[in-house]
Amino acid sequence: MPDASTEPAASSPAARPAIAPTGTPAARPGSRRGLRIGLGVTLAAVLAGGYVAACALAPLPDLEPRLTVDAEQTFRPDPEISAQRTVNQQSKPTALGWVGDSGAWTNDFDTPRQIASITKLVTVLVCLDAKPVEAGSDGPSYALTERDAEIRRTVLESDGVVADVPVGRKLTTRQFIELALLPSANNYAIGYAERVFGSNTGFQKAASEWAAKHELKTLRISEPSGLSEKNVASAVDLVEVGRLALADPLVAEVVAEPWADIPGIGPIMNSNPLIGDANVVGLKTGTLSSVGYNLLAARKDRVGDRDVVSIAVVLGRPDRSARTRDTRAVLRDAPKAIDEVALVEADAKVGTVRTWQGEVVELRTTRAASAVLLPDETASRHVRLGALGAGEAGRAAGVIRTEAPGGKSMVPVVTARAIERPDLWWRVTHPATAFEGYFGG
Repeated sequence: MPDASTEPAASSPAARPAIAPTGTPAARPGSRRGLRIGLGVTLAAVLAGGYVAACALAPLPDLEPRLTVDAEQTFRPDPEISAQRTVNQQSKPTALGWVGDSGAWTNDFDTPRQIASITKLVTVLVCLDAKPVEAGSDGPSYALTERDAEIRRTVLESDGVVADVPVGRKLTTRQFIELALLPSANNYAIGYAERVFGSNTGFQKAASEWAAKHELKTLRISEPSGLSEKNVASAVDLVEVGRLALADPLVAEVVAEPWADIPGIGPIMNSNPLIGDANVVGLKTGTLSSVGYNLLAARKDRVGDRDVVSIAVVLGRPDRSARTRDTRAVLRDAPKAIDEVALVEADAKVGTVRTWQGEVVELRTTRAASAVLLPDETASRHVRLGALGAGEAGRAAGVIRTEAPGGKSMVPVVTARAIERPDLWWRVTHPATAFEGYFGG
């Protein structure tokens, strides 16, 4: 009978086999499973740190501004200003224009009227068009002949204005022009035209072609002195003649001279009654008993930052006094028709930009810009904005380019306040925006 002490009891704990719990076995130090968990935690930490670093280093996308005004604008004078272009001249033919501008106002635009000795200004321009005088030169010289003495006698018989003719003396082209325009000597206008064209027929043809070239539709010239009643033009066409005269350096000098000294003839005086008035720069009188007293005159004024030359025409005045008074009135009122237009206001909002954080920053101008516009003139502006990044207030954001008859300018556009760079937390929590700079949006 076996000894009971040698057999383990079935109910003894030491005799029971070890049974592992259900599920994953517990990791032991140094086990493969523990190593995998440690590596996972480490990798997660590395990835998290890399993400944060990537967010911190990622280039932010540019901020694109938005215009709140038109990118391009055209400006014209205020019509209320233009409406002031009225001078009460008792229904007499009157016109006013400005150098460099095609516009003119008048109470009688297109009716051709006798222009008398204003013709001589046309004669000089036609002759210089055919035979120009080199800048700074007095032009070729011509000897006075018996033909010039004959012309003088013929003009006297017609009760015209003449100057002496010292036969044999030579006069320059400039001196012929001075004699024709300052005292309005009819004989020297005729003599000059004959030297250039050979005959009145040749001069008539050249005058007609010159008028057509300059689109002077009402100008008709039958002879060079202005004695003929067939020499006619509208007040508006005479404004254009005035422009052409002032554009020629030699003619512009002569019509502004109060007097000149001609060797062998003596001092000659300018017949223009406005010469000597402040800023008056010429041009020409005209008188005929059949038409009355005419005057084409010009004056330079400073309007805003621009020098403006006004040209006035008055025709058919009853006497010298009325001619002088009315022409002064037209020139005095000329600046009323000139408007200074604001192209850019100072500190004006022209756009906005939304920051990465969603804040709106205004884009504003740094200064004002304006233009002085004559009737029918225009000015323009072009607004251009560029991409932005972080920076202090006043950072350049674009430019406004203006263009007007008086010149061009540029007005900077800047940020109204600082654009702050996002902090790290914002970058980490806004990955789509933070990484947009890598992928171009």
